[in-house]
Amino acid sequence: MRISSLIAMGKEYLLLGVIGISIVIVLALVVYKFLLKGQKKIKPLRIFGWLLLGSYIVIVLGATLLARSEAGEAGSILPLFYSYRDAWVNFSATAWRNIILNICMFVPLGLLLPMMIKSFRSFWKTYLAGFLFTLCIEGIQLLGRRGIFELDDILHNAVGMMIGYGIYAVAAAAIQKYRKEKVSLRNVLLLQLPLVVCVISFSVIFISYHTKELGNVGGQYIVTYDTDKLQVETDKDYDKKSKELPVYQFEVMSEAEASDFAGQLFQKLGTELDEERNDFYEDIALFHAKDSYNLWVNYAGGTYNLTDMDTQFSADEKLKTGASEEEVRKIFEEYGIDIPQEVAFSEKEGKYTFTVNQLVENGVMLDGEINGELNEENKFLDINYGLKKCKFYKSFQGISEREAYEQICSGKFFYPYGREEELSVLVKDCKTVYERDSKGYYQPVYLFSCEINGEESEIKIPILQ
Repeated sequence: MRISSLIAMGKEYLLLGVIGISIVIVLALVVYKFLLKGQKKIKPLRIFGWLLLGSYIVIVLGATLLARSEAGEAGSILPLFYSYRDAWVNFSATAWRNIILNICMFVPLGLLLPMMIKSFRSFWKTYLAGFLFTLCIEGIQLLGRRGIFELDDILHNAVGMMIGYGIYAVAAAAIQKYRKEKVSLRNVLLLQLPLVVCVISFSVIFISYHTKELGNVGGQYIVTYDTDKLQVETDKDYDKKSKELPVYQFEVMSEAEASDFAGQLFQKLGTELDEERNDFYEDIALFHAKDSYNLWVNYAGGTYNLTDMDTQFSADEKLKTGASEEEVRKIFEEYGIDIPQEVAFSEKEGKYTFTVNQLVENGVMLDGEINGELNEENKFLDINYGLKKCKFYKSFQGISEREAYEQICSGKFFYPYGREEELSVLVKDCKTVYERDSKGYYQPVYLFSCEINGEESEIKIPILQ
């Protein structure tokens, strides 16, 4: 979820919270005035505090429960630190941001509870309240099919609660100091340990990643599959020799370079870039022309998808079949695309594809395909430019095919479905393919074709470990 979406969600539920709590306060004032005869002085600051606390609770409940539609299937992720291992393998800024936001979400509760309610000024009561609140949210998500029950979420929220209480302790100590009251500095410092541990932990994670030479290849195992529920067999004799294989490097575009590319491509098509509608994401950008074209550009490698919205979704549009390779090449050239000679050409029902498989020339690897649907007016409805060009970076020593197979036998592979079911895996052929890692390098990976519980599937094992 993007920051702008989170802010919009916060505004939506903040308004709901303010309205709801305002009604409660008005009713409380009526009771105070007419039933209690106004015997006790009302403090505006305290009313504001209750308004803040109530609004915060409404925002949290709205964001975690109301904003999610029914998933249709309840689930749970019980291994502790699963989200950290997942974020590390893919090293996505979105995944790390979600972890940090889950911690930050409960900081206000740890701060506001002891401020507003005296009985929560004992740290263990605040910690317990935070734990029970997040446990309640996770339980409702599970039972109401509105999310996944994760132990990591409970951990994050509890840590956020502790950090919030630590901030309260600092503020309370400052007030006591101002009033010349006795302050236990040792206790205040001890209450900052959750914050210190968080800062140190995330610093170590990010420094360790950025000092690594290569990035992480996605699709690796996150937790080891239970070998008691795993049966692996093969009739292949995999190579036991370790390999030294080259690693290649993508050129990674900046947002400005991606925008320039979009502008030049639209210009070739006789239109202009509508800069007010540019939308930049973590790994990809979306651009719109001032007419019907839109363009998705991947920063790594410069692959892209171009769509003519007017023709793509027209019910009257007819595809052209039977065009020759030379004819299709010339049409691609009109879109600024030069097709290399060493590619395979194919056509299926008006969709034309040029494919190249790990072709290396002069230290440059070409891998991927270019395809598009062509109409009878020789215009492409869409173009998927997936031809990756990357330069030789360095050779690395990797594991053997046999070692990779043994990892599968020990449950160290990624299986995206149920982690509790019994698996029968028949491992077949193994080939070396390349995949982009989290730092923009093109790394070798063993791709095993296999049958898992009778269904055709694939298992990827990174060669460089």
